[in-house]
Amino acid sequence: MSAIESVLLRRLGTVHIDRPPAAASPGLEGVRPLEGELLERGHALSAELYAALSVLAPTDLAEERLRLLALVDELMGADRVHKPLFRRFPFSIPHDTERWYVARVFALLLQEPEQPCVLCGEHGTVHSVAPCAHLVCRTCWDGADHTGCPVCNRRVDPADPFLRPDRDERAKRAGRTTEDLPVGPLRLLRLGTDLPGDCARVVASLLARQTPLSPEDRDDLALLIAAAPADLGWFPEEIPVRETKALVLGTLLRDWRTEDAARALLAARLTTATDVLRLLAVVSGGEAGLLPLPRFANPGRPLRRELLSVLDALNPQYLVEDLLRHPTAW
Repeated sequence: MSAIESVLLRRLGTVHIDRPPAAASPGLEGVRPLEGELLERGHALSAELYAALSVLAPTDLAEERLRLLALVDELMGADRVHKPLFRRFPFSIPHDTERWYVARVFALLLQEPEQPCVLCGEHGTVHSVAPCAHLVCRTCWDGADHTGCPVCNRRVDPADPFLRPDRDERAKRAGRTTEDLPVGPLRLLRLGTDLPGDCARVVASLLARQTPLSPEDRDDLALLIAAAPADLGWFPEEIPVRETKALVLGTLLRDWRTEDAARALLAARLTTATDVLRLLAVVSGGEAGLLPLPRFANPGRPLRRELLSVLDALNPQYLVEDLLRHPTAW
């Protein structure tokens, strides 16, 4: 179940706790160390998740701590081998590390200008000045008292808005309350109460994509379908990408829990002969994109009859044209 929980944590930020509350629990004090460890990793507990952890028995809380930290560490890439930027570190680092660090920070800010000011934390106050293009915070530096860029001290274009600050806007920011401040960089972990429902939510969002899924998306889709409700009430009426449609139907047909329900969907969902061919490729363990062609397996009599009835119901003219697109596969 850890693989599914890892996907739900990455995509929804939910944590599922399947342990009963204890009569004698460690209380809030027992969760404090875990909260501190998560804060160091850039994550915070929601009130509901905090309360659910605080009523666990000490042994259950210890196991949940190890499991949750392992999931967060995996999410942050702790399972990867990290290499230093300089091959001969620390002997090949720049002589002026301070200058190098400042250059890297400004390069990051230039690539992501929507970030808050690194000094005051304000959002929407950092803008580039002309002609040097340095990013300057309108709150930290008063343009009415400058004739040049505060970073490089070069002359600034007289028409640059930095030299003509908006006093009303500055006064408005000065009077903001803490409730108006933007949310920090911490990622909130929420308590999950319906694992099959969460799986179905993620599956529905993937099936609604207008573009083909990435390899990671396809792996997540195949994993979560196995944990989604078996009644297929979550299955959408329309799936924009035909490869994705074949992938999800083929995955459902290979699962004994959903095989019969999925077979009932084929007549309405498969509208071309190539749709049938893609489905056969997935059922045979291949790719829905038909590259490369798999070694097609025997689909079994019930599925074969269903697919033949789908082909029989298609317009013969379009059917022949579609068959000729993949003569080798057919």
